[in-house]
Amino acid sequence: MNLRFLAAIKSFCKRKMVSSAYCSTDTPPSTK
Repeated sequence: MNLRFLAAIKSFCKRKMVSSAYCSTDTPPSTK
């Protein structure tokens, strides 16, 4: 797991640039 990737997801979440699915967990959606 890439911490930098997770940090990017969280930053995008704050900017509403990604769906809530990316924000509801610390696990990348691709692993679901």
